[in-house]
Amino acid sequence: MTRRGFTLVEMIVAALISVTMLTAVYNLMSNWMRSSVKGTSHLSNIQVAVLISSQIEHDLQRATSININADGFHIKTLEDVGKNKKELDVTYEKTPDNQGLRRIVNDSGAIILERLLGDGFRVNEVNGEPMLQKISFPGEKFAAKILFEVASPKNEEPHVMQKMIFCSNCRENLLIKDWKD
Repeated sequence: MTRRGFTLVEMIVAALISVTMLTAVYNLMSNWMRSSVKGTSHLSNIQVAVLISSQIEHDLQRATSININADGFHIKTLEDVGKNKKELDVTYEKTPDNQGLRRIVNDSGAIILERLLGDGFRVNEVNGEPMLQKISFPGEKFAAKILFEVASPKNEEPHVMQKMIFCSNCRENLLIKDWKD
């Protein structure tokens, strides 16, 4: 009489093969999840860096003067308001915990807008260089170099943003005769 069943040895071998295959699948999924989280974090850092640099670039393209200090920088901008041109003071300040970059807009000493750019993300200097550097050219023209790093709260995949904005090419700045900063 023949038996039709599995022996203990066959069951152990099948279990070992199953465990080995499940371990390999788990490791693949775990690596994929880690890569996915890192990729998502990196994309978030890039998005925040682009948003912050776009706002700074917007202000710099209208700049009539730039003052840089240890806590941030101050930009005088020329804005078109209807048919009138108006000069506004825009200040960018580092927050004490480097969580975002504060942007304050003043009109004749009164704050008309204050907001935190990159809220919840760390905004840092890169290698001790200031976030904004003024680069002067002949003819009283200037450009500005933006350099900062954005990192998620867990500091995963920080992104360095670097841009050069030629402020003197702005249409509004070309209209101002003999302006000096």
